[in-house]
Amino acid sequence: MNLHKLYLTQNDCYRAGVYMKPKGIMVHSTGCNNPNLRRYVGPDDGLLGPGSNHWNQPQPDGRKVCVHAFIGKLADGSEIYAFTLASDSVKVTILNYGGRIQSILTHGRDVVCGFDTLDDYVNDNSYQGAIIGRYANRISNACFTLNGKEYKLAANDHEVNHNHGGISGFDRKVWTPTVEEKDGVESLVLTYTSPDGEEGYPGTLDVKVTYTLVGGSLAVHYEAVSDADTYVNLTNHSYFNLKGYDKGTIEDHMMTIYADRFTAVDLLRIPMGYTIDVVGTPFDFRTPKLIGKDIDAPNEQMGNIGGYGHNYWINGKKKENFFGRELMVHAEASCEGLTLRVSSDMPCDQFYTSNILDGPIPFKGGVKQHKRQAICIEPQYEPDSPTYERTILRRGEKYDFMTVFTFE
Repeated sequence: MNLHKLYLTQNDCYRAGVYMKPKGIMVHSTGCNNPNLRRYVGPDDGLLGPGSNHWNQPQPDGRKVCVHAFIGKLADGSEIYAFTLASDSVKVTILNYGGRIQSILTHGRDVVCGFDTLDDYVNDNSYQGAIIGRYANRISNACFTLNGKEYKLAANDHEVNHNHGGISGFDRKVWTPTVEEKDGVESLVLTYTSPDGEEGYPGTLDVKVTYTLVGGSLAVHYEAVSDADTYVNLTNHSYFNLKGYDKGTIEDHMMTIYADRFTAVDLLRIPMGYTIDVVGTPFDFRTPKLIGKDIDAPNEQMGNIGGYGHNYWINGKKKENFFGRELMVHAEASCEGLTLRVSSDMPCDQFYTSNILDGPIPFKGGVKQHKRQAICIEPQYEPDSPTYERTILRRGEKYDFMTVFTFE
C-alpha cells in the first residue's frame, strides 16, 4: 500500500480488520484482541494517510485519537501498520517497522523525508525516521570491554566500526504497538525486547518508546531496562527540511545550537578523544546562522565529513519543561515561517546535514534524494563512549530520556 496516499478502501478495511459503521470506522490490528488498538476513525472511507482531511476524527467529547491502517507485510509475515497522531497544528504518521516517523505535516507542508512503501523502507539504508539502537552512532573497532570482558559487535561501518546498532538494529525491528491515554491525551507506545547477544550486545533489553503529540510538540520518551550490564543509546533519525522535504536544500535554514564545544572526529567519523571550542570555527551556532554560510569552509573537521556531521556538547543555557521534566534546548532551526525546536535531557546532539544522502530510492511522491536535502538533530550520548567504558546501563537500572520536537 502506498503510504503517501493511504486510503482505507472497503478491501483495505477487510484486510486490516476494520469494521465499517454508519457513522465511522473501528480500527484494530488483524488478529489483535487488544482493546487499546480499537479506535473510532471517522465517516466515509476513512482517508488516513498524509494527504488526508479525515485523520484523527474528534470523539464526541472533542478529543482526537490515534488511528492506524495496515500497510503491508515483511518477508517473515510480520504485519506493519501506519499510526497517525494529530493536534490542531501537526499530524504525525509513525510505522511500527523501526518506529519510523514517516511524515510530519504542519504549516501546510510535510517536513520529514520518507518513502511511499514498506518495501522502500526495507531496501533503504539511511535510517529514515527510525529509532536507532541499541547504540546510536559509532563504536570504534566494533568492540568494547565491559566488566573486564570484551564484546565483539557487527562491523557494519566500513567493515571496521560499528554504527547505529549493527546490521539489524532497532530501525529494522517490528515493534509491538499499543495506544495509551493519560489526562485525555493519547500516545502511541512501541515496545521491543532485544535478546541477549543481539548484534553482540550483552543482556536482554526491554525497550519502550512512547510518542505523544500535544499542540505543536511531539515528545519521544525512551525507556529501557536490561537484565545485565550493557550499553544503550537511543535516538530518532528523522531528516527535516522545514520548507518541505521536496523543496531543495537546507543551506537556507537559520540554525542555532546551544553548545560551546564539539567532538573532533577522524575520516571515518570516529571521535579522536578530544573536543574543540566552537569559537572562531565554522561550528559556532551559538547565535542564529545560515547553515550554508560556513558549510564549505576550509576546515579540517568540515573536510573530514563533507559538511556538518558532528557531536555537540549541549551547554544547558536554555531550558524548558515538558510533562514535568526539565529539558535542555539543544537546537532551533527556522525557514519560511516555521521553527523547529529540539529539547532533550540527553547531554549531546549529533547535527548532520545529509552530506551523503544520495540513495537510489525516491522519497514520497517520487522526489529524488540529494545531498544536503535535510538535517538530522539527534539527542544522544557522545559517540564511541563504550570504548571508554562510559554510559554503562547497569543491570536493573532504568534508561529514561525524552526528546521533544516543537513546531511553531
